[in-house]
Amino acid sequence: MIIPDHVSRKILPLIKDISQLYEIYVLCNNQAEREDWTNVSKKVKGIFTDIESVYNRLEETVCRADIDMTPISIIPNTVAINLNELDPSFMYSQLLKEIILEIEFNENAKETFLNFCRQQYVDTNAMSKVIDEFKENYDSSKAIWWYTKEPFIYSVLNKALRIQDIGTSLKMGFFIRDLHEQIQQLHSETQQSTKMTLYRGQGLSNVDLTRIKSGIGGLLSFNNFLSTSIDPQVSLVFADSARGNPDFAGILFKIEVDSLESSIPFISLEGISYYSESEKEVLFSMHSMFRIVQITQIEDRLWQVELVLTSDTDEQLEYLTNYMRKELGDKTGWHRMIQLMCKMGNPELCLEAYNMVLDTTSENTHQEYSTLMINTLTYAAQAYFLMGHCKNAPFDMEDAFNVEHKSLTSNHSESTTIVSSISRSNDYMKDYETAIWCYEKILEIQQKVFPSNHLDLARTYFRIGNLYKSMKDYSTALSYFDKTLETLEKSFPFDHPKMATVHHEMGNVYQLMKDYEAALLSYKKTLEIHQKSLPSNHPDLSNIYSKLGTLYKSMEDHPTALIYFKEALAIQLKCLQQGHPDLVTSAINILSVTEPNDLEDTLSYVGKLFDNYDK
Repeated sequence: MIIPDHVSRKILPLIKDISQLYEIYVLCNNQAEREDWTNVSKKVKGIFTDIESVYNRLEETVCRADIDMTPISIIPNTVAINLNELDPSFMYSQLLKEIILEIEFNENAKETFLNFCRQQYVDTNAMSKVIDEFKENYDSSKAIWWYTKEPFIYSVLNKALRIQDIGTSLKMGFFIRDLHEQIQQLHSETQQSTKMTLYRGQGLSNVDLTRIKSGIGGLLSFNNFLSTSIDPQVSLVFADSARGNPDFAGILFKIEVDSLESSIPFISLEGISYYSESEKEVLFSMHSMFRIVQITQIEDRLWQVELVLTSDTDEQLEYLTNYMRKELGDKTGWHRMIQLMCKMGNPELCLEAYNMVLDTTSENTHQEYSTLMINTLTYAAQAYFLMGHCKNAPFDMEDAFNVEHKSLTSNHSESTTIVSSISRSNDYMKDYETAIWCYEKILEIQQKVFPSNHLDLARTYFRIGNLYKSMKDYSTALSYFDKTLETLEKSFPFDHPKMATVHHEMGNVYQLMKDYEAALLSYKKTLEIHQKSLPSNHPDLSNIYSKLGTLYKSMEDHPTALIYFKEALAIQLKCLQQGHPDLVTSAINILSVTEPNDLEDTLSYVGKLFDNYDK
């Protein structure tokens, strides 16, 4: 807030404690009469005699705010890491960097970015002139110069990276790529000092400070382009100024680098920055990784954090890289980015990435484009499911199938994955006829590319059978289950666990048809296989015992039903958690087939089972 000096005495006491007010500038026209208001509140950052000096201070404040909001990721120093436990910003930043370095940007990319900028500054004539200047004079060899010159580039880029704005980040993709490649090129050409110490001062939230304290020995990444200095005093000023915000602590990063140990690119800005005083500044490329060595308190809410640039042989970093490749596959960056958004439970970003693929990728007949679109559409449909927009999902799946058939051979195995996803989406919405149509398309493809004993054929027969079962077309369902068994028998023995699954479903269908003898035969085949292949306390065994008990109850053979219900409950008490609803169901089943004269003994039996369970 800017306030004139002559009203400061009255206004300052009223506004100094407003939490939304970050800094106060007092404008005084008369140098001789100005008072020192900085003692009234820490928010008063100076007394100024002209508006230009206020503007310059505001620029510094905005710059410092950008520095303080630089996103960081902290990876614990552990070996076992699950993708869902990794800091999402770490994964996002790494994949975004890979994507941008893979994309071949054309001249339209710069124009798209400039149009975006014009929309952001539509009412600002000064910015329009800067944008026009950028259009006329920018080339890739001047990326660093423009990055240090123009706040609109620096601020927009770093904000996009900070809030994971994939749309803006990709509009600036050509510039991010140019900036990274210029840093990398100059780094390789320049004879860097083998070892050097750099500094960076900024504010960190108390939450991030706590994470650093508990993450000593782990990895820390700055998820944008990182500016540092060889002058500790300059950086200390930035760190100290962050203490003006009660929610932040001032952090002085002390960074040890050894250019012979690490290939992470960085470059001194001397002679290439827009600002002549940048001889003390060193710029790192996006997503540079460091190891946390230790943290020391300097003063109240002011800390020094010692980092060391990771080496090319860092075991944890190598593990993380290999882990990401394994979890997300070896496809292109676009595939991995979209897949990551779904894995992280972020369907909105998944759909945004999907739209960016459509906007930035040229359609052609090459398999690479087709495969990209297939996977993009498939993941977009998964995102719709995550968002609860199930009706949208099948259309994207069908689009994927159409793309595949436009440019790939009709028997390409990729089709099976797409159409399977379509059918599942329709199955989810109880549109069984459409789902069956999809699986029939799968069969057409599979029968051309797979041998008759292929497991995927068996899976498709089985799924179609289940769909017909859901439609209550039991005879057709049984015919597909028979085809499933015929296919499996060509590759597996008759008592293989996969056979049990099919016999179980056939038993369900026969029971629904009230063909109890046929159902009994199927269930007993299932039980026989389970007893050979499963441990005695496996839940699938309790399930088949319950099925047999229910079947015998339907056949009014209560004594036999009671035997199977008791077997089911005995297993459930070994493998289910206390309070599980199946325990209650089994107890009710037992009582439902107990003769009145035996009720007391049965209650005693069940009670003893539960007493032992509680112990």
